Amino acid sequence: MKTVYSSPTDVLHLFAEQSQYNARCSNVFFEGTKIWSYGRHYLIAEITGNSILINNSGYSVTTSKHVSQLTSATRQYKQFFTTQTNEVKVLETIEANLKSLINARKKEKYILPSIALFDKLNEFREYKGIKTKSVEYKAILKLIKKLKSEDLSDYLKKEAGRIKKDKIKAAKREAIELAIQVQKFYNYEYFSLYRNSEDYVRLSKCGEFVETSQNVKVSVKEAKILYQLIEAGKDIKGFKIGNYTVISLNGTLTIGCHKININSMNLTGKKL
Repeated sequence: MKTVYSSPTDVLHLFAEQSQYNARCSNVFFEGTKIWSYGRHYLIAEITGNSILINNSGYSVTTSKHVSQLTSATRQYKQFFTTQTNEVKVLETIEANLKSLINARKKEKYILPSIALFDKLNEFREYKGIKTKSVEYKAILKLIKKLKSEDLSDYLKKEAGRIKKDKIKAAKREAIELAIQVQKFYNYEYFSLYRNSEDYVRLSKCGEFVETSQNVKVSVKEAKILYQLIEAGKDIKGFKIGNYTVISLNGTLTIGCHKININSMNLTGKKL
């Protein structure tokens, strides 16, 4: 069984698949359900059952890239992040937001993220069955009570229409930006895209591989067999392609952590 790889992408995806006990490259390695960046001083993530806790704070530029790639590679798990689950860090973030709130023109920029962060922390506590209330958690409760005061609640109600319009505008801008990035991916200007909930595929420049927007490659031969099965209406659940297993074809083609856009699948599939 191969355990040494040249690319961090391969190691990160193997970890997500949990198809073997260990693997490594020059700056990432995993053993069982734990994965590290550079050395054991920086644990990137740990899988527990169907959930994963990702350490997304205090890292170098390279480790930041590993965290981003791992986040995309583990979407099949219930994901939690240390910035949302570490009560000391959550308290620091909400305290900073309250300070910024004093002179803020658009107060929702600090109110809504703080409440969302509190909700995420509670989701983690409930998922893990945490009942005890630390000093930090009690302090967080007091701050959230301030954020949910009558004055701030009235402000959110009065500004609800504008906030909704701002969100719609932001969503449109993101959609346009995504379309531009996807086209750049097809034009080989980008090697990967990690921002979207769906993945995209293209034929490699050499014509020997199908590449995903998570920077994963599979042979054209394997991809062609799979696409022919899809076109023939065959049951593809459980089909093995590279190190990955097909999970479903329902709105998107789900293979391991990949959720491949159907239009992208057909666009590339017809070129095989």
